Amino acid sequence: MSEERKMILKMIEDGKIKADEALLLLEALGKSETTKPVEYDEPEEPVDVKESLYQMKTEMKEAAREAKRIAKEAAREARIRAKEMERTAREQARQRREQIKNETMRDLHEERRHYQEGDLDLEESLRTTLDGVGGIVTSVLSGVEKAFGFNVFDSSYTFEEQIEGTFGDSENKKADFIHIQTANGKVECLGWNREDFRLILVKKIRAGSEEEARAKAESRVTVSHTDSGLIVDGKSLNGINSGMSVELWLPKNRVYDFTLDTGNGRIALEDVNAESIEVRTSNGRVSMVGVEGKVAHLRSSNGSIRCDGGIPLLTAYTSNGSISVASTDSDSNTFELTTTNGTIRVRVPDCDDLAHDFDLSTSFGKVKVDLPGAVGGYQAIAKNRLVDTSTGFDTYSRKLRLAAVTSNGNIVVNPDEEI
Repeated sequence: MSEERKMILKMIEDGKIKADEALLLLEALGKSETTKPVEYDEPEEPVDVKESLYQMKTEMKEAAREAKRIAKEAAREARIRAKEMERTAREQARQRREQIKNETMRDLHEERRHYQEGDLDLEESLRTTLDGVGGIVTSVLSGVEKAFGFNVFDSSYTFEEQIEGTFGDSENKKADFIHIQTANGKVECLGWNREDFRLILVKKIRAGSEEEARAKAESRVTVSHTDSGLIVDGKSLNGINSGMSVELWLPKNRVYDFTLDTGNGRIALEDVNAESIEVRTSNGRVSMVGVEGKVAHLRSSNGSIRCDGGIPLLTAYTSNGSISVASTDSDSNTFELTTTNGTIRVRVPDCDDLAHDFDLSTSFGKVKVDLPGAVGGYQAIAKNRLVDTSTGFDTYSRKLRLAAVTSNGNIVVNPDEEI
């Protein structure tokens, strides 16, 4: 995916432009890319491959450490904010209960005095007191609605919407872009043997009535598609305690650029071809089965990550969950895998010409590598860290570069590992 496309999609995520405006920009970019003359680079000077690999690994480690630091800091700040909000809510609730108690007792004493003096009928007195209590309860519920964005008496309404269409001619063109953002719902992209696509949206909206729920769904969910791709934007549903699940069926014979993001839910890709894949979920697992592509960046704040092969260049990060990856049949595979709490499993081909470049580290666990068919029949077990490179690594055509880090779990690499 070009840097220009990433910038346009990032502007959608930040709310700087709308989906239809992004489509116009992407179409204009596609036309300029197809008409741009081919430029041939001048031959580059020979580079030190080992030094380049060392620099790449160093940058990967630094990025992993920075991501871990940011995740820990964000989690710490979230816990502090949550505790502060809880303390504030408890104190406000206590003060409100005390106020209700005092006001009710005062009213009861006052009504009792009037009743004893014969100024007020008992039935009317009780009715007046209960009306006062009801007003106080209404006031409390109104405060809850302002604080949390929904009324406790609202109902949940579910709407399903299906959209079908086709993309443009796939010959001599770039990958179709698939950009999906949603909140509180899963995202699934599945391949099928048809030439059209089918989009299924299941929206769950909290509102006081069905009409109000439909109006919210229509105003906060945007779907746009052209010959070049598809954009689904439902991120703003998160602000009204609602959500949307996305199921997208795509032609298997096309190639796509995926950008998938959900605030709370799992993300799955199955039987599709991709130029690039970017996946992010705040709370859910990530799964890729039968996916063929060039590069993938997968991230989950709380969930496992699984890729059964087909991606030679892969980065995967999760703050809490296991990571399972299978290498491809291509000549070179490069994986960067990081989890703060979970086991990392890597399945490799059982071949006699596979060279390796490993940097595997675990704080509380073991590193186990068993490659009986690889160069030299490599086997190793380490307590915390294993750093090793095959002799003459650069001379082999089949290579596996693997950087893996876990704070709490084992790292296992072998041909028979279950993914």
